[in-house]
Amino acid sequence: MKTESLNEEENEILQEVINIGMGQAGASLAKLLDIFVNLSVPRVSWVNDDDFVLKVGELVADSDDSWAGVRQAFYNQLEGEAFVLYGTSGCGQLADLMGYDNNEGMAHEELLLDVTNILIGACLVGVAQQIDKQIDFAAPTLVGVGKPIDSLLYSRDREWDQCLLIEVNFHLEESNFACHLVMLMSEGSIEQLRSGLVSFMESY
Repeated sequence: MKTESLNEEENEILQEVINIGMGQAGASLAKLLDIFVNLSVPRVSWVNDDDFVLKVGELVADSDDSWAGVRQAFYNQLEGEAFVLYGTSGCGQLADLMGYDNNEGMAHEELLLDVTNILIGACLVGVAQQIDKQIDFAAPTLVGVGKPIDSLLYSRDREWDQCLLIEVNFHLEESNFACHLVMLMSEGSIEQLRSGLVSFMESY
């Protein structure tokens, strides 16, 4: 049976919930780097799995030509995969902010994994707590550095016929560093998400 996409009201509630979760993620990143973090308005869409890579390419268009990407799966009542995509040109600035030498390649990779863990964890935990759902995480993995966007996004463990796509970008004030947090939530999670959003709405 085909899962119905979220209606307009549900989408609006989801956007509010994501805004709060993303705010927590941005605050965690700002605390780590001691710099103000700007966040975009979350962009939410319902996509076929075949369209996922193309859609994300459109969302991050004109940002950078080559990317570093880290993916992290999540599961339990909400299931899916999240990617944090870092423009290669901004990765050096992130390392500078953290005091790493340009030749410390392994340290740079560890930094990307740590930042990804903070962003995805803070955001999704914030969302799950608001809608009273359980969520667990696999360890983040680096899927590539200095690659085009499509090669990073094909590094997935699973594919679904339909999925909820959520994208937000983070930009550090007075810096060229920016990254995109992209979440792909499975079709099977939508009813859990819907029931949580209804409960969230009824609590106000």
